[in-house]
Amino acid sequence: MIEGINVLSLRDNVSGIQLALQRAGIIVNKYFATENDLSVRRIALKNFPNTIYLGETDELEQKLHKLPKIHLLCGSRLATTFENRGKYFYFDHPKSYDFFLFLRLRSILKPNYFFLESQRLRPPTILRYVSDFIGRRYRKINSSLVSAQNKTRYFWTDLPVRGKPEDKGLKLKDILIKDDSRYDYLISKYQENRLMNYEKQGRSLWVNSSKWWDDKARPATAVDTCFQDCLQDHDCKRKFSPVEYERLQNFPDDYSKVNGLKARKRRGAIGQSVTVDIAAHFFKYIPPVIETEEDLFLLLVFLLVLMVIIIIII
Repeated sequence: MIEGINVLSLRDNVSGIQLALQRAGIIVNKYFATENDLSVRRIALKNFPNTIYLGETDELEQKLHKLPKIHLLCGSRLATTFENRGKYFYFDHPKSYDFFLFLRLRSILKPNYFFLESQRLRPPTILRYVSDFIGRRYRKINSSLVSAQNKTRYFWTDLPVRGKPEDKGLKLKDILIKDDSRYDYLISKYQENRLMNYEKQGRSLWVNSSKWWDDKARPATAVDTCFQDCLQDHDCKRKFSPVEYERLQNFPDDYSKVNGLKARKRRGAIGQSVTVDIAAHFFKYIPPVIETEEDLFLLLVFLLVLMVIIIIII
């Protein structure tokens, strides 16, 4: 038996997976990760300094022989490599490398469990193909259950998960900052005029306006434009603050606060992470004790010895 699990997370981003494991009460022995963005790594290392980075994903296969038994294999946004801004990258495209690397690692490392998260895939038929490759049906869950945003994501796992997370009933107004620091995120006059022109055309983009405060916000994403994350906040038109993005994604306040990292980069890093409490819902179903191959061998030896003793007694 082991006291903690070993985890390998591909495209780990800001280590939302690690935070979700912590919230689910799972003890982690060693946490290995790949992440190409060095500034994003800084956020993860600030919060989880024991994270072991294995370099970029294309270097990983050369280091597999150094890894211990991996009990949980995770991947985030790997299947999105098939689609980029409307241009479909199908399975023979180089950008699909990470997804097929995930499948190869699952075959080579033989983890006890795996967890894969992806945003909306287009065209929809790719969902079926991805599920066929993985050998599991996807689960479609909206982060609105645990946060103040509408963010639908797809998940594949072999964990014995039941149901969906309980609805916390969070609204946009619950995560907004109330102090004067909100004025630090005002949009430019140029951006405001562009939005006003859209409104004149009957194409209102102020979905995060005051009339929506009793509802959900747009999804927090890595896309940082005035059209994606603008907010009509009473007397000002502004962008979400990094802290508000952290709250939308179930991170603690100032989780992404690192010296020299601008608000735009912080929002982007948090926005492309997995919603923490959604992942934590999955990880709650990891058994409290995961048996290794050595444990099973010792158990088998014990049973054989016990059978011999019983035969001798009889």
